[in-house]
Amino acid sequence: MLRKFVGMMALVAALGTAACGDDGTGVSNLTEAEAQDLAGVVLVSTFGALGSQPAPAADGPALAPIEYEAAVETVVPCQNGGEVAVNGTLTFSGDTESEASRIAWGMGQVHNACAAVSESGRAFTLWGNPGVEVDFVMETDEQGLVAWVGSVDGTLDWATEDKDGTCEIFVEFSGSMTAEGAFSGNASGRVCNISVSESFEVG
Repeated sequence: MLRKFVGMMALVAALGTAACGDDGTGVSNLTEAEAQDLAGVVLVSTFGALGSQPAPAADGPALAPIEYEAAVETVVPCQNGGEVAVNGTLTFSGDTESEASRIAWGMGQVHNACAAVSESGRAFTLWGNPGVEVDFVMETDEQGLVAWVGSVDGTLDWATEDKDGTCEIFVEFSGSMTAEGAFSGNASGRVCNISVSESFEVG
């Protein structure tokens, strides 16, 4: 389930981080379009690192509650080179009879020359300065509805082909997916002093 969700959230990240204007306090040296792309790249790398520890397989009786908690410390490769160091805690609970489940992540992520290309084709390289904190919860009910909520908060150094800088990033996201595969979601926050906000539906 977690690996399936990571794939979904890569699409969410691509669709769900459109910039909608600055607040007059300065936009670093990024345009709104570049900040939008940076937000998408950060979210894609964030969700990719969420898959660094799979949910556990059921042990014991065929029908039983499952509870699992683990500290996770690992390094996850990025889309186009570099890596993200992950340090956090995964908590999983579920029921093999109803298939309802809950996954909660609390983690720190430090990017190290993490390279990725946005949906528009703009290449970014990211470094933690010092990094981002990620909170994330996903729940599945007995009818197969999946719902998630979370946030990314921290500071990153970034570089493109012709410019570089440092950005404070805070993005909250939430959404849901039905058993039939239709999903909706929203993301909002601030990236490099530019407001970002978007809602969408697919299917």
